[in-house]
Amino acid sequence: MSAPRSTFELTLSRGVWHVTLDGLFFGAYPSKARAIAGIDDAQRGLSAVGRIITILMPEESEAPPVRRFSAGRRRQT
Repeated sequence: MSAPRSTFELTLSRGVWHVTLDGLFFGAYPSKARAIAGIDDAQRGLSAVGRIITILMPEESEAPPVRRFSAGRRRQT
């Protein structure tokens, strides 16, 4: 028999990091570092009882693009 599995998912929405555990709300954090620390604490407890943990989080390259505005072209008179 294989060990039970749990999945944490970390997402960013409107500047707040949301964490779910097996699809259910786990917590909301003001920074990615705090969200990961919260996951780490829970992961230690779940691993101690034999659960296999998967953590899904966005890649840094998936951050929304930064808008850049051009000053425009000068008109020649």
